[in-house]
Amino acid sequence: MEGDDNVGEAKAVTAGELVIILGQYHSAIARLGSGIISLSGALKHSEDVDVKQAADEAWVKLNEFIDCMEGVADGLNALTQKKEA
Repeated sequence: MEGDDNVGEAKAVTAGELVIILGQYHSAIARLGSGIISLSGALKHSEDVDVKQAADEAWVKLNEFIDCMEGVADGLNALTQKKEA
């Protein structure tokens, strides 16, 4: 298959490398979430009832997202502390 040149090749990844990669991923997702929160917050002030309702529903989902990302951050911190110990 085209684009599958690396299929079957595996590289060992250290815990430290994984923490760095996941930290970068978490940071990018957190920035995206922050932008979505700002947008949703602005839409909550809309005069259009449908837009406001959709923004309110999105706000609930954003709170779930934030809880999930906080759990990921806690997990990354735990991995980092274990690595340093």
